[in-house]
Amino acid sequence: MVLTVTYIVMTDNIQLTSQCQLIVFREEHSSILLEGIKANTDHLAQWLPWVSDAYSKDDVDEYIQSVTALYARRLAIQFAIIQTGLSGEQLLIGSLGFHQINQELKEGSIGYWLAKDLQGKGLMTKAVAKLIAVGFDELNLESIVLKCAVANDKSKGIALRLGFSFKALLKNQETLASGTVDHLSFTLTKQEYLGKLKEKQHDKSAGFRL
Repeated sequence: MVLTVTYIVMTDNIQLTSQCQLIVFREEHSSILLEGIKANTDHLAQWLPWVSDAYSKDDVDEYIQSVTALYARRLAIQFAIIQTGLSGEQLLIGSLGFHQINQELKEGSIGYWLAKDLQGKGLMTKAVAKLIAVGFDELNLESIVLKCAVANDKSKGIALRLGFSFKALLKNQETLASGTVDHLSFTLTKQEYLGKLKEKQHDKSAGFRL
């Protein structure tokens, strides 16, 4: 079944680097999404309970249909991180988005993953920063929540670098391959986001005057 979607954000294709784009998930991403997950199964299974060797094309198709339907209802938005290879081929190297948007509270919850060999280069920090801008500037959210396992230092670092505030330790939140884990919960409000933008603009203006 083909589901036609009227896009709810102005930006459904975001340039991340000269070789990488964020593109709202579509049915044509099914094959490269499965390839990206299969290539990183051991790495992703550390933090994502749904990842396993049994993950299949049917699972991918069901996921894309689900997020497309939620997107149409303004309840979620998920981007594929697409990298253009040296021969022009398209590789799916990760995913990020608001896996849940609470319209009543105007709050979005962030989730993401990135291929193992591309970590540590600042790519996901840049991608999450772009997603934050979409959330506040285009989806009119009032707050954004980022949760991660206590031992997930990379995700914790992203939250702190982008100005999120630690809010709570949540016990027994998820069962991973290593066992049941607690989560750290971080929040960024629209007021905080706008304040940081104003600070950056002021710093740029001051630098120009000098």
